[in-house]
Amino acid sequence: MKRMIPLLLSILLLAGCGGNAADGAYEQIDQEEAKEMMDTQEVIILDVREQDEYDSGHIPGAVLLPVDTIDEDTAAAVIPEKDSTVLVYCR
Repeated sequence: MKRMIPLLLSILLLAGCGGNAADGAYEQIDQEEAKEMMDTQEVIILDVREQDEYDSGHIPGAVLLPVDTIDEDTAAAVIPEKDSTVLVYCR
């Protein structure tokens, strides 16, 4: 299962930041929906921008994991459980 995390995360990142996934592997939400999720449940906020973008401003509690650094180990360190809810911020 650990090996699937980077694949699923990559699908989320590519589809979520650039268009629509044909298989429904992710759900693109607006900021109001994200805020409600953050207020009502445990979520991991994953910021996949570059360090300088993160430094210029980020969502409180967001974990920086630049898209170019995502691999099996880095994804597993940030997403401890396969059933975790992950909000990916990429803009």
